[in-house]
Amino acid sequence: MEVELASLSASVRMRLAGRVRSSKDDIKKLRRDHQKATQGSERDQLLNRGGSHVVDFEVSSQDQRSRLINGTERLQEGSRRLEDARRLAMETETIGIATLDDLSRQREQILRTRDTLSTADTWITKSQGALRGMQRRMIQNKVLTFGIIIMLIIIIIAIIWLKWF
Repeated sequence: MEVELASLSASVRMRLAGRVRSSKDDIKKLRRDHQKATQGSERDQLLNRGGSHVVDFEVSSQDQRSRLINGTERLQEGSRRLEDARRLAMETETIGIATLDDLSRQREQILRTRDTLSTADTWITKSQGALRGMQRRMIQNKVLTFGIIIMLIIIIIAIIWLKWF
């Protein structure tokens, strides 16, 4: 029980620690009761108490029998509690495994999403560079076009000036 309890997570361990302690205490109490019953009946037999051997044997036998039945019931109750604790630990372990699987899948999905966003960010950066280059060329073309227009206007004015004056 202690080994299984140590292998569980802290929250589950805290929850089941009380049950384990209770079961251990029950087992110790049953052992003490059994030991007392065994020692008491042996002492009574050695001291030959009660006068008649037949009556003492029957009373002692019934007393031992009731103690044995009581001890057996306590052991069964302790076993049932241990089985419940084991079943609860197994259910908790199953839930924990399922949760870890879900978290693992979500982690993989987050990593894939991050990679996709990183790729998109790279393409956006490249697109921004291309757009900046296009904008520069557009401004250069406009300046060149205005320069050519101004030159043509100056040439036209010069030709008109020369013909009339």
